[in-house]
Amino acid sequence: MKARFESPEILELYVRLDLNYIRLEEIQKEKLSPLELMIDKATGYDKEKLSQVIEIMKDIIYCKKKVEADYSDTEKVLEKLESLK
Repeated sequence: MKARFESPEILELYVRLDLNYIRLEEIQKEKLSPLELMIDKATGYDKEKLSQVIEIMKDIIYCKKKVEADYSDTEKVLEKLESLK
């Protein structure tokens, strides 16, 4: 794995990783009532959220590859998410 301050490009990748994890955390924190969940499912908004999470996971994998970090677990999660689509 490359050091955070090896170059500006590597530092930027680490920042992107951090921001992506923060975005995932924010999505996870959204508490919805059962009625709101039903409305989301009926309107397709839950699929939109799933698409957002998939895009975030793809960016996480990209960044991890570039900094030579292990991304095998992240890739497994992405595969499971894509199977839900």
